[in-house]
Amino acid sequence: MWKAATTTFPQTWEKEMQEIKKLNVEAFKHLINPPRYWSRPRFKTNPKCDALVNNMSEAFNSVIVEARGKSIITMLEEIRVYMMEKWAANRNKIAQFEGDILPRIQKKLDKESHHSRNRLPSWSGEHLFEVRSISGCGEKFSVNLQAYECSCRKWMLTRIPCCHAISCMNYMNLDPKEYIPQYFRKAAYELVYAPLIYL
Repeated sequence: MWKAATTTFPQTWEKEMQEIKKLNVEAFKHLINPPRYWSRPRFKTNPKCDALVNNMSEAFNSVIVEARGKSIITMLEEIRVYMMEKWAANRNKIAQFEGDILPRIQKKLDKESHHSRNRLPSWSGEHLFEVRSISGCGEKFSVNLQAYECSCRKWMLTRIPCCHAISCMNYMNLDPKEYIPQYFRKAAYELVYAPLIYL
């Protein structure tokens, strides 16, 4: 199921769903309706987030578990203090960071760059490419560098260039870091945590 959930390419999703069907028809029937809530190939590309889990809300719930049992004013006060301390810690952490692209985003970009070495771009013209695996087996993907699109959909879902797009950027002597949007950069992080939560 996780293979079907985490793939971004619809044809790969269909292949994984057929594997599930072979193992358990009832599980297949349960998962097939509707896949848009749990499967990346069915996600809309507007949010630029491909998260499949609700870890953020679970982490917050674990912090306020004791406060939830208290009176409303006390509970809100404890949440305010927690947020004040958390934001101050985040401001301090980012002030010490020397890079421009946030660390987790840089790690994802490095991973995609590593995979791009096994991709062979064929230039169609202007900003359009077809990308294949060096081994010659597997799917072909179309990339439009100007539109920030790849048919694997990973770049469109996350706005972090996928390995196919990076292989095209390398072909054109372009820096993949230039394609990282502003909201994944240090300046945006600083702006988010700049406001102070007062006493």
